[in-house]
Amino acid sequence: MSTEEGAAAPGGPASAASAAENDATTPSKVVVVFDYDWSLVNENSDTYLFKTLAPEVYAWLKERARENPGDWTATVDASLLKMQDSGAAELGGIQTCLENIPVLDEMLDAVRETAASDAGALHIVSDANDFFIRVFLEKHGLATMVDSVHTNKSFTDDEGYLRVAPYVSAEDPHTCELCPKNLCKGLVIDKLGILTPDVRVLYVGDGGGDFCPGLRLRPQDWLLVRSDESYPSALGLSKRIKAHQDERPVLARVRPWTQGSEVAQLVREALALARRARV
Repeated sequence: MSTEEGAAAPGGPASAASAAENDATTPSKVVVVFDYDWSLVNENSDTYLFKTLAPEVYAWLKERARENPGDWTATVDASLLKMQDSGAAELGGIQTCLENIPVLDEMLDAVRETAASDAGALHIVSDANDFFIRVFLEKHGLATMVDSVHTNKSFTDDEGYLRVAPYVSAEDPHTCELCPKNLCKGLVIDKLGILTPDVRVLYVGDGGGDFCPGLRLRPQDWLLVRSDESYPSALGLSKRIKAHQDERPVLARVRPWTQGSEVAQLVREALALARRARV
């Protein structure tokens, strides 16, 4: 695990000046990659939906997840079907709930400022699903600001019910031992083709599934790791980095964060460095 010299190690962001001092050649572009749950938004969108609209289905979901720990997407799909079939919620209510999911102050500023910069691009890589993410982005006017979204599929079945399916099908599985069977975020990073010399990647994440893409990052990249002890569900990435720091160290510069304002500030610093490199 690498932290920038002269910056606060886990606990606070580094300054743009210290970042510049440690870059022999500063990249002239910034690509921000956001995880969704507990990163771009301040909730797990899967569980938030059921806790809000159908607590009894949420209890059922938790029990099924305990019985089938490696099949989360199928559990969410079954829970969606159960909730809608029981009449607890219809598609319109689901959409309204997801549009209003909590988000940290200034987190969306990071999206807007990246999109507004000629040096920036932005992607979302998430274990949520297309519908959950899309309705939130559209509600907040962000849909056209995001270059791509890579997540589990969503569809409406013959009964008009919202359903979800894995990003990677069982018929064409990935082989990554670090990731859940439905999605390897590291392979998505490879597919995006963003690890070029002229690009600094900022990956914003929190969960264990963000460890694999974190390993893809280089010393010039920044891994923004949620490190808020008040949200234990959002510490998976931090824990995996520490657990594997000897045999699988992260090469990127680790940037801990607890507030959206910290993420927004790091994005501003990276964009400022990129603009300076273009002069």
